[in-house]
Formats: sequence, C-alpha cells, structure tokens
Amino acid sequence: MERESVELFNLADALSVRVNSHRDLFQRLIEDMRSGFDRVKSAVDGELLAEEFARSLRRLWLEVAVESTSRNFRSPPLDEKTTTATGRNVDFGYERDLHPTYLEDRCRKFFDEPPNGWSSDHVLLSSGQSAMTAVLHTLEDGSLIKSDHDRRLSFIHFGTYFETAEIFSLFNSLLEPVACGRDAMEKMDDIDADVCIIEPVFCDGHFGCVDIPRLIGHHSQNDRHRVYIFDTTLSGTAYSVEKELDRIRALAPAAVFRLASGLKLFQGGLELSNVGILSVFTAAESAVSAKEIADNIRKIRTLLGLGLSFADVAALEAPWFLDRHYADQYQHAIFANNARLAASIAANNRLFDGTFHPSLLSDCQALRCAPYCAFRLKPGSPLTYEEIEGTIRAEVQKREMLLDSGGSFGFRGHRFEVVRPGDGTEPFLRVALGRRAGWSCDQTIQLICDLASGNLS
Repeated sequence: MERESVELFNLADALSVRVNSHRDLFQRLIEDMRSGFDRVKSAVDGELLAEEFARSLRRLWLEVAVESTSRNFRSPPLDEKTTTATGRNVDFGYERDLHPTYLEDRCRKFFDEPPNGWSSDHVLLSSGQSAMTAVLHTLEDGSLIKSDHDRRLSFIHFGTYFETAEIFSLFNSLLEPVACGRDAMEKMDDIDADVCIIEPVFCDGHFGCVDIPRLIGHHSQNDRHRVYIFDTTLSGTAYSVEKELDRIRALAPAAVFRLASGLKLFQGGLELSNVGILSVFTAAESAVSAKEIADNIRKIRTLLGLGLSFADVAALEAPWFLDRHYADQYQHAIFANNARLAASIAANNRLFDGTFHPSLLSDCQALRCAPYCAFRLKPGSPLTYEEIEGTIRAEVQKREMLLDSGGSFGFRGHRFEVVRPGDGTEPFLRVALGRRAGWSCDQTIQLICDLASGNLS
C-alpha cells in the first residue's frame, strides 16, 4: 500500500499547487489522509483508505474544476474571461466551438514522434466513438478515397468491439463490409478493402491479436489507396502506431488514424471526463496533409457537437492526464496484474475455455497486454454464469476483500462482471484487475484460481 499512497499524495500535491482557489481544501485532505495512513492496522484497511483517498481527491478536483466553469454561460459575452481552476484562459464564443488547444498540444509529447517523412496532428473529441464517427464523416466527401457514385467504400474490421460495428452500420450508404471479427482474421491473406479498422488486441470473450506486419505484407502485393484506422483503447501506449509508419508508407496510404478512449488508462483510474483522442498521420507525398484532415475533423466536431465541454477541459487539466511517464507506469501495473491472473489460472484450469488474456497467445509476438481477463465456460461446465456471479459475491464478503461488481476497466481497484452480449453470443466473465497490488489483488487471483480448479464448484 505504501507505493499507492505515495502516488496518491503526489497526485494531490500536483493539484494543490495548481489551483487558484480552495488550496486549503486540498491541503486539508492531504493532512487527513496522512493521519489516516499512520493509523492503518491491516492490509484491507489500507486499501479502503486508499480507495477513499482516490475518490475524495477526484470529487474535490471535479468540484473545483466545475465551479471555475460554472461562472460562465455556454455562450459567454465577448469581454468575459473564461478561465479554468488553474487560471488558464480558454476562449470560446459558443461552447460547441471550444478548441482544447492546450490539451491537444500535450499529445505531441505524450505520443511517439512519427518517423521522417510523416506529419501528424491530434484532435480531442467527446469520446472514442465520437472520434470514430468523425473519421467516417471525413470519408464522405471523397477527398481521401474517391469512389464512384454507385459504389460504396469497402471496409474490413480486424477486431470485435461491438460499438464499432454498430457505428459502421449507421454508414450503410457510404461503407460496404467485406469481413469483420474472427472471420476477417481467418481471411486476412485473401481479402482487401478501402478502409481497414485494426484493433491490435481485441476480445470477444476470447482474446486475439492482429499480425500487423503480415497484414502490411499482404497489402504490399496490391496497388490500392487505403485508409487505416487503429483503435488502441485496450493497449494504451503499449502499441505504437508510429513504429509501423515506415512499413505502411510503402503502401501509399491516403491517411492513417489512431483513436483511443482517454477515459480508461490515461486518467489514473479516476475517470475525470470522457475524451476521445484522435491522431492523424500522412506521408509527405499524400494529397491531403494531416493538419488539413485534422482541421476538417475540428469543423465536424463543432457542427455535430462532438467536442469537449468547458467543464471537461477544466477537469482534464489534471497534470497526470497525457503525461507519458505516469501513463506508462499506471497501465504497466494494470497489465502486469492481469497477466499474473491469466498465468495463475492457466496453471490449473478445469472450468474455462479459450484464451483469456493475450499474454497466453503463442502467436502474438509483439503486443501481449490487456487491462482485463475474459473467461468463457467450457462446454458441459458444472457451473452457470449466474452461479459464478453468486459465488464471487459470497466469497468477496467471506474473504474480506475489495472486488466490485461492475463493468469497464482501468481503475485503481478491481472489478468483475458477467458480460452478456446484445447479439446473443455466449456470455463471459470479465475480471478487470486494477492498478492496486496487494491484498485484494492477491485474493482475487486466488478466488478465480479456486473457481478454475474446481475447489469452489
């Protein structure tokens, strides 16, 4: 617990020195927490206090950030100064047209530099799916890839995220699917398309990864103008699109995009605000530059209301958001905890089927990380998913551990849920270990091991 408490105190100190007002509230919270940690007697008490600290810090920062923005209308008078809790001036006439320039500039230091011969630009939107929607709208005017009036653009989805599939279904007049999901993976060497959506690591109840060098090699055999869209939400900064660009350049792509939800792994587990991070890359010889594409997306962002609110921008001024060193450390802890869970289950497993974490994929040579594990029952399992849910809830109480029932991933603590896909495919148990090591992490791993080995059946 000492490592996490030190980290939380550092986050609190970082906010305290940046706020223009209510600094005393941050100092009071820091003093109360120091006193509290001095009195901790057990591991679970330390975890409870760390969770209270994180939630209190989040609540206090959001209250201060929102208070600073609540003084202004969403269409403020021209002579009115609109400032955040740190005193930063964010000019806008209509909130829908707010440009988070300061945060977009942070992206340049946060992500890897593109190689020589490439330009890049970064745009922040209200969510990862807003970023995907904005990219699809850029394809509609034909400036990147031209198609005949009676021919739709073809696309392949090398991944399985259900909301991506649903968004593409909204663009039926523009896009025609060639293959998606596992089907696309199996046919990789035999199919091609105008638009390729790639999730380097994906999960549909079992994990998989895309062999991107193999895909690029296949595409090099066909002279085609393509757009590539990488969704790196699950892999965070562990997968670098920039390192693929030299290979991709030989394909003369119209553009390369990377999008990610910045809510999951880049905010220290505090979920300060939804945000989609979109990066645009073009080679020097491309007909349209990265900045031109990004500026068009900013226009789309304004027209469709896909941008961040003033309160969102103020909340995301937390100094650890888009801080590469902190993000790398934070997500590494999450990836390591979940890889340890997967390895422990694989050592003695009678209950679960398939590949429940990419670290177990022998054919995935590069990227083998993910922020959760997914478990599907073997055919003929003695347990149902409902029974597993009930057993986990009972054991959490019995073992006096912190394991919340709930969705998503990337938190400081740990969560579990049975995912029941809306398309009627088989459910699966998702266990998302968070950044926090120690008692509850160890107990969660032991609990799922007991389930897998049959000791709790």
